[in-house]
Amino acid sequence: MSKQSLSLTQKYDLYRNRNKEKDGIEKITIIGRKDFSEEDMWEAIKEYPNLKEIKIEEFHSISIVPLISEFKKLESIRLDDIHTLNIDYSLFKSLDHFNELIFYNIKNYQYKNEDCISNLKSLEVMRCNFLPFSKSSAVWGNLEKLDICRCELEFTEMLPSVKNIKEIRLVNLKNYEHLRHLEILEHLKVLSLDTDETIPFPSLKKFKHLEKVKVLQLDRNSLDEIFQSKTLKTLEVSNSSLSEFPTDIGFHPTIESVKFNFTPFDNYDYLKAFPEITSLRFNVRDGIEEKKGALTNELLASLRAVKKLEFNASLIAQDSIIPSLIIPNNIEELTIHPDYRLKEINLIFEENAELTSFQFSGYKEGFKADFSPCYKLETVNILGSNITKETLESLPAQIKNLMLKRRGDSGEEFSIKQVTGLETLKVESSAKLIFDFKSNKSLREVNIEVGEVDCTFMKVNQLESFSMKVRNGNYSSTIDKAFFQSPRLKKVILDYTFGEFNGFTSQLVFDESEAIAPLEEIELNIDKGFKLEGAFEKLRSIRLKCHESVDTYPLFLTKVDVLKSISIENGKPYSEVTSQITEIPTLDNTLYTNLETYSICGKSLKVPSAFFQLPSIERLSFSATDLVEFEEITTTSTVRSLSSHSDKIIINGGFEHLEKVISCNFSKKIVDEESNQLNISGLGQLVYFPASSHSDLHHHKDKIVPFIEQVKALATNYKVKEELFNAGYIALKNSKCKGIISLEACISALFIKGTLLKASLIDSLAYHSQKGEASLNKDSQLVLMGKFDFPQKEIIEAFKKIGISAGAKINEKTTHIALGKNVKTKMKGFDLTKTFDYQIINATKAHEVVLGQQDQYLVEDEKNDGVLTESIQELLATGTDENLLLVISLIENGGVPASLQDDLVYRLKVSNNTSIKKNLKKVLLTALPDKYQVIINDRQSLSTIHKLTESKTSFLFHDLVRKWGEDFTLYAAFRFFKEHQRGYFFLLTYTKPYDERRKPIMEHFVYSNKVHWQQVKVKTDRHFEFPQDLPYFTKVTRLEAKNCYFKDGTTEMMKEVKDVEYLDLSNSSLKSFEFDPTPVKSLKQIDLSENYLEEFPKDLMKVTTLEKVNLKKNSFSEIPDEVKKALPNCKIMI
Repeated sequence: MSKQSLSLTQKYDLYRNRNKEKDGIEKITIIGRKDFSEEDMWEAIKEYPNLKEIKIEEFHSISIVPLISEFKKLESIRLDDIHTLNIDYSLFKSLDHFNELIFYNIKNYQYKNEDCISNLKSLEVMRCNFLPFSKSSAVWGNLEKLDICRCELEFTEMLPSVKNIKEIRLVNLKNYEHLRHLEILEHLKVLSLDTDETIPFPSLKKFKHLEKVKVLQLDRNSLDEIFQSKTLKTLEVSNSSLSEFPTDIGFHPTIESVKFNFTPFDNYDYLKAFPEITSLRFNVRDGIEEKKGALTNELLASLRAVKKLEFNASLIAQDSIIPSLIIPNNIEELTIHPDYRLKEINLIFEENAELTSFQFSGYKEGFKADFSPCYKLETVNILGSNITKETLESLPAQIKNLMLKRRGDSGEEFSIKQVTGLETLKVESSAKLIFDFKSNKSLREVNIEVGEVDCTFMKVNQLESFSMKVRNGNYSSTIDKAFFQSPRLKKVILDYTFGEFNGFTSQLVFDESEAIAPLEEIELNIDKGFKLEGAFEKLRSIRLKCHESVDTYPLFLTKVDVLKSISIENGKPYSEVTSQITEIPTLDNTLYTNLETYSICGKSLKVPSAFFQLPSIERLSFSATDLVEFEEITTTSTVRSLSSHSDKIIINGGFEHLEKVISCNFSKKIVDEESNQLNISGLGQLVYFPASSHSDLHHHKDKIVPFIEQVKALATNYKVKEELFNAGYIALKNSKCKGIISLEACISALFIKGTLLKASLIDSLAYHSQKGEASLNKDSQLVLMGKFDFPQKEIIEAFKKIGISAGAKINEKTTHIALGKNVKTKMKGFDLTKTFDYQIINATKAHEVVLGQQDQYLVEDEKNDGVLTESIQELLATGTDENLLLVISLIENGGVPASLQDDLVYRLKVSNNTSIKKNLKKVLLTALPDKYQVIINDRQSLSTIHKLTESKTSFLFHDLVRKWGEDFTLYAAFRFFKEHQRGYFFLLTYTKPYDERRKPIMEHFVYSNKVHWQQVKVKTDRHFEFPQDLPYFTKVTRLEAKNCYFKDGTTEMMKEVKDVEYLDLSNSSLKSFEFDPTPVKSLKQIDLSENYLEEFPKDLMKVTTLEKVNLKKNSFSEIPDEVKKALPNCKIMI
């Protein structure tokens, strides 16, 4: 399988590339920016087991995890633009092929176990201010290539450790005083020194193996040092300060190749110093091309040893070379890229020219050449020039490879019929091409794009690929059937851009006895009557562009085992007129086993449900001018992308089976109001969200999927579901919805768990509550739902005192509902499919009504701390700014109760009310002990951190420990987690297992008694460390902790798995699996695959409830008889 590379720049790429041939991917590049988290990156990389090169760019932090040791073929890692990098080199110990490590622009770097990377041969450190290993490390002694670029490093002391280096490159270092120490590198073969200023060059006479030197700045003294080398073969100099070419190079005994880049010399006479030179390239940059002496034909003629001659860019200008250039007959390869100012050029080849390869590119008004003396010429590439007719006619018959790209040509017809030995032909021109297969029977590859063409199709024995696109002319409407019987033909593309050609009408019908070309790709324009029928066993892709007259399905294919893509599309781009196809045949899912993409356009289409049952199908597209109707989908489908464009779309149900859809595009709303069919356009957009750049919501399994499932499960009408889908989509992109969610949607959203719509829901409910409060009057009937800060009876009495009837049950007279806490159970009695005909008010309004009638509510008693504390607690519980101001007045006179000190400081930090913060800070500074003074005076606020990602929130709390102390920071973090469900990375790091405060965090991770730790991805100690006390705090029946890190083994965790039925510990680097089987009462399945177990875990033999054990890819291959006897009913995979 050929080497392939893959680049992932956004989360959507993970899904788009999911079904690529993963075993063939050897190189992967992942660019983080804002879209990828570190967890996403490793999740993506592990899909490609045969990687040889990994490149990771633009991440805030990266920790190399145990997964890296699974890539046994890995050779190279490059890490670019990473703020914080952590590497444990012991993970590379088993990677026998790993030999290259590249660092670019790394800010912070930590490492350990450096001596485990013993195979490293090449190291590059660019724009970094660190050495990746200690100066005494044994790694340096194994290096053969070292590249240090733009680093402020002093590595003189390290040089003795790299004495085996064969290639070294130093670029713009802080100083070059250590260059004189390079002579100890006795095995050095390549030396490259790039600096913006001339430096004292080291003496090279002691180097016994030096073959190549590259230097950016060079003066005459440095050049003399280079001449001391007795082994040097190649010298490359750029931007030197030399005013004259050093002709004495020609007398150096070993130098074979010399390159002076961007170095102006007065003339070209120095070439006479190299009578034996075989390769000559002129590459002069713009601005310095003017010469005192032109490059003359006489000078070229004197260089009789030259075989390869190349002119690049500015050298061939009107002033520096004569337009008629005589090419000596000793030249075998000639390349010319002339200056734009050269209006025309005429090449004259000497008789008996040895030329085998010619390349010319440039926008010339006239390119003239007589190739008739070139009797060995095989390859000709002429790009961008208006080639004269005489030049084309001079091309010799033996040419094998011809490429002509004629820009600005006159449009006259042309032919190349005299060239009879062609194997590859590529032509681009606006003129008419006369093309004849009969005179070119050796052709293997043809790629033609011309204005018009005169071509007769026939069987061609050597032809493998044929592509022809006509811009404004016409084809014949038929194709010779024999053309499709060419025995090696794999690819056919016949296309047109403009003109009156409607398409081919041929009926290409092949029976079982007829030979068919081994075609893999077909692209044709077709007209009414076209038909393709036969057994195309190699066909992988077919694309037909239909004229509007096409009214029947054109394909009748058999034996299409490898076919991946079918596209039957509009023949005229951007036109609304399409084919008249009305029936699509059902594709046999036993025949089309590898079909991934199917696209069709027609007049009206009824889509058989069988399309969704094709085993490999991923992308479906149906477009019609009239109607697209989908049959009911009855089975789970593999479809990931679905689109349909029509004035009318009918769905007959079953779209809930499209569980893997990540992209939907429909021209119309897909809603059948009578059947209440769910509109999935919003769902499609929502699932497509992983391509967004919003970094906080990357855990799409954690946040998006549950949200979708919860909305789909709501017993409400389709309009509310659609609104919630759209609100969720916007919230994912912008952290918060724009605008107000309708009252019906707000009520339904109360039943959705999670924080996705929390901020928008709070704002929307506040808006609807204000409207509800404004409409309250003596005719209103109020019902209380949920829990309030005061007894319901007390609230009901308070409303009655102001003339409003209130109660606890809904009746036909109810107009308003007051929403308290835990309202979900009370709301279940509503029929959410019907209109919500009530106004709402929030709990604060109900509390205000009560408080407005309690004159003695505040108890200011300095002597009775308990009463004062109780009063303050009741006020703070309301959460309103008004009551917080009352608290401030209380503590200003009565002092701050000790039990409320942390609470009040926290409220100071989270408040965004400037007036309250000012007054509260003033009181707290006076009333609180000294230990709080630093916290109160610190300018760091917590009022906006709810907008941060989880990782940034935890990082902020981690940083605050240093300033605020661990005790108060933990208090603040737990309060913040309770309110916003963020900061758990920090809390798990700073609390010990079985700390009761961890319980809410564990409950947050568990969903329906299940936890998938890779979804959670809690990061501590540089790994995804599993908290072994999780099963202790919450009931878990399904626990997936694969690819995790168990710092202290799994013994402690197994004490708490009494309720677990399914346990996945695969790919977690386990070397042993020991536990007490006594508390393990319910375990039915366990996955221990891809670990390092050397024998069957004996403790499992005592778990009699086991039904299935997966031990694949461990370090043993047999199941002992005692295990089979102990677990007779258990399926063991090994």
